[in-house]
Amino acid sequence: MNRSVSILVIVKKNMVKYVCKSCKTDCDDITEHMLKVHKFSKWIMDIQLKTNPNTYKNCFETKA
Repeated sequence: MNRSVSILVIVKKNMVKYVCKSCKTDCDDITEHMLKVHKFSKWIMDIQLKTNPNTYKNCFETKA
């Protein structure tokens, strides 16, 4: 196996997966998911997260 491929496999194994409770899809990055899938605007998300860093905490579950 190529060394770069084996490093990539290790990184992917260590990445945390989340499941959106709203649309039941898997994602690696909560912010990216909210922007692309649910069409949230970046500036609204920034304001909400500055006000309360746990704003989206209950919207996602950690996938085992």
